[in-house]
Amino acid sequence: MHSHQDIINQYRQADFRHRLSLFLECPVLRDEFVLIEQNEAGKNTSPGLGTRGLVSRTRKFFWALGLFRS
Repeated sequence: MHSHQDIINQYRQADFRHRLSLFLECPVLRDEFVLIEQNEAGKNTSPGLGTRGLVSRTRKFFWALGLFRS
């Protein structure tokens, strides 16, 4: 059995599919996972690139969970 902190660390290092899997497998940590996504979204913005890719990734994540509708 993994501790919550171990799972959160796995989530931070995971690719999209593994993050989705952890999100679905660990409902008690979903609020923490959403905060991680939001924090990473704020850190990954680049003045030259804009936020299009970042917004797309965030939308994709929440769309996969059924929380976002186009």
